Amino acid sequence: MSHRVVIVGGGVCGLTLAYNVARSGLPVTILEKEGVVGGLARGFQYGDFSFDIGPHRFYSPKASIMRFISEVLGEESAEISRASSVHFLGKYHQWPLRMKSVFQLPPTVSLRALIDLINKSREYDPSNPSFENYILGKYGRTLYTLFFKGYTEKFLGIPASGTHANWAKIGVERATIDEKVNTASIGHIVKMMLIPRPREMTFLYPPGGVHKFCERLRARLQEMGVEIRTNVMPTALLSTDGEIKKVVTTEGSLDARIVVWTAPVNELCQLVGVPDPDLHYLSLVLYNTILKVPTRQKVQWCYYGSDDIVFSRISYPEQFHHSMTPRYRGSMCIELTCRRGDERWTDPEREIPRIRRDLVKVGAIGSESEIDAMHIERIDNAYPIYDLGYRDKFKTARRRLEEFRNLHLGGRTGLFWYNNMDHSMNNAFQISKKILGNTVEEGLKEGPAARRVLEEMEREGASGPLAAGGPQV
Repeated sequence: MSHRVVIVGGGVCGLTLAYNVARSGLPVTILEKEGVVGGLARGFQYGDFSFDIGPHRFYSPKASIMRFISEVLGEESAEISRASSVHFLGKYHQWPLRMKSVFQLPPTVSLRALIDLINKSREYDPSNPSFENYILGKYGRTLYTLFFKGYTEKFLGIPASGTHANWAKIGVERATIDEKVNTASIGHIVKMMLIPRPREMTFLYPPGGVHKFCERLRARLQEMGVEIRTNVMPTALLSTDGEIKKVVTTEGSLDARIVVWTAPVNELCQLVGVPDPDLHYLSLVLYNTILKVPTRQKVQWCYYGSDDIVFSRISYPEQFHHSMTPRYRGSMCIELTCRRGDERWTDPEREIPRIRRDLVKVGAIGSESEIDAMHIERIDNAYPIYDLGYRDKFKTARRRLEEFRNLHLGGRTGLFWYNNMDHSMNNAFQISKKILGNTVEEGLKEGPAARRVLEEMEREGASGPLAAGGPQV
């Protein structure tokens, strides 16, 4: 059978795209390397305990995306309020950081932070594209040193001075200090202390975990005749006259009229003979921990930036929905970042003793005896790594890939784009409209700096089939 659309990757982007394209009557095949669909939105089940891959929830400022989410979930969703925190200087603080957090620091530190906030523009060098320079210019050296530097270097494994500012503009700015607060003078800072509690944000969450969304979408796709092949990845892409004609896999080959690639872009380059772009992805090792007692923390997730704490983030499944954890028990998804093939990836058990000690150290558990079990899961290619040269490297690869007229890039890994689930859905809507010959909708709205960089990405990728895949760097 000739398949018009072959989608490589069954994550949120690939599933959403398949749904939109299949509704038009076009035949679709999804190739997914894992045994289940969902990508970073898949889940894990251990008896009565359910886990996501870190914190996930559904929200979009775009009405069409929220309608799509509601259409898939139906009545199987709950409305939840965000509750998250950050741990630094031995204490927990609300996250996103509010300016009141500055006044909860030791007095000498608070004073330095306030002075920095007033004089922050003196730190900024407009010619320096680094994460370090961006944060110094926005929040000052004290807050940069206290949290942003340590957490970013611990998380990414590269120096903050060697990380591109886009990591902050697209990532940090979605969840940091309230941008509406004016810190230009002492008068404004005093006024700021009287600001009421910020508007509460609510999200949709499916009982049982975000993978329920993917499972429901998969069931609909199969009813629509979409072929979903799991545990399969391409081994070759055969092209003629500037178009990919055949996708070869370990289970045979597919005739392709259109190929959408949502897997890592460096793997695509290898298959089509484009030089290795030297782009890198960050992987995760999850320690899905089952407790004998309820968890102490009453937040959905918490960030840990200190070098003397081994983990980067902990999320608490039962704080998303009570269905995730049996009554009178607790659970935690503990995240450590790594690179595929390094010591942490190949021998994750070696970190367990330190994790147990650090959980007690930060007060996440009262004693190690509260731990019932730890289940280790490896998650490959979880985040793109934005080093200083990533934009030029991706642009070079993209130009070569644009030579294939029927190829589209999509999703977090395919576009080397640090995004959220709603962005992947919107990205899929854009690609499907390009395939079906409709006008691409206006992109998602973002915070000011994030919106500027996304608009810049869109301008740079404004021509060729890859442009339909959403923002590109």
